[in-house]
Amino acid sequence: MDDINARFVVVGAGPAGCSAAKVLIEMNHADDVLLIGREETLAYERPPLSKTSLLEEQQAPQFLSEALWLEEHHAKTLLGTAVTAVNADEQYVLTAQNQKIYYEKLLLTVGADPRKLNIAGENLDSVFTIRDFADAQKLKPLLRMGKKLIVVGNGFIGLEVAATAKQLGLDVTVIGLTERVMSRTMPLEVSQVFESKFAEHGVKFVFNSSLQAIQGTEHVESVVLQNGEVLDADIVVIGIGAYPNSERISGIGHLLSNGIAVNQNGQTLDPNIFAAGDVANRATDFANEQFNLRLEAWEPAREQGRAVAEFMSNQTNVDLTAPWMWSDQFDWNLQAIGYGHLASKQILLGSQADAKFTILQLKDNGQLVGAITVNNGKDMTLCRRALKNNLCFDYVELKQNTHMNLKQILTLAKTEVAQ
Repeated sequence: MDDINARFVVVGAGPAGCSAAKVLIEMNHADDVLLIGREETLAYERPPLSKTSLLEEQQAPQFLSEALWLEEHHAKTLLGTAVTAVNADEQYVLTAQNQKIYYEKLLLTVGADPRKLNIAGENLDSVFTIRDFADAQKLKPLLRMGKKLIVVGNGFIGLEVAATAKQLGLDVTVIGLTERVMSRTMPLEVSQVFESKFAEHGVKFVFNSSLQAIQGTEHVESVVLQNGEVLDADIVVIGIGAYPNSERISGIGHLLSNGIAVNQNGQTLDPNIFAAGDVANRATDFANEQFNLRLEAWEPAREQGRAVAEFMSNQTNVDLTAPWMWSDQFDWNLQAIGYGHLASKQILLGSQADAKFTILQLKDNGQLVGAITVNNGKDMTLCRRALKNNLCFDYVELKQNTHMNLKQILTLAKTEVAQ
């Protein structure tokens, strides 16, 4: 098998990789760029996999616009190919077929894979994680035949699958390690309304627990909780987060730290190696705070891919917008933007009782660092603008005016951030 040479090599054909490859071609030349993907296809919409893909008849995934553009422009791709190693000294990647692909600049966008429980019974036929279209297609018919579903994980993926399964008529129990749903990313007020919503639909929760074992011969018959309690089950779906796929690649151990450690421009300690998307643990500077953050979200991956590709092409510093994510559960919509983990205070606008509200997340000095909307998506455009403009508020004043809508509240913003 002959070696290949390319000026830019992108490893990983998901949202970050396809977005990056498109920009690299636009700013350079199609012959300069090679996109390598582990799957047989280019990037497609993954958020529907835990929702509409399980409800609707779908013969093929919905491909991203960047992927369609790459096909239309006959981009050079190597799909169905896993990269197993990087030789940084000689500047090549090695594929599972022992083919060497030499690069001048390397961008790793290899994403993340679902975490597993590593317990007895996890390999039974009706135990699932959902990463790709094939996973959703295998799960879909079982949801229509099954009666009892156990979902392990009470974050976004777990709740989305639980809501979908309940709409199909299954008996659903959600088991989570934490004391409330979405506790790692959402404040108490959000957890409370979603727990009530799921309870109204008959979804049961087991908090502060996990599975000790999954029982059955070929298919799932029951699960055993940590306290020894046994629950009947036909299907188990595991949604407990993801681990970065950088662990699959040898030769880059010196670049790893909860994924691949990169600076704000997506560049590693090796000036010729970059990373973007779910695998990138990126140095971030926001609201006078410096921190490293690895995001497992769809839109931030696409944006990072585009921005890092621009830097690789012309060395223009990366300037990313605040990360945004969303989740649809039953007929409800949840959106979040920014860096809520920096917040020490919050203001709730709207009605928690009606499950339609917006939460503004603030630092001690009143600077806005994040925002959340529950069934109030029209506010998100204003929240985006407010974060971009580094708005600051007097917290006491906000507390006195929570009867105002968001547009009115934003008129109370201060022009300077208090130090």
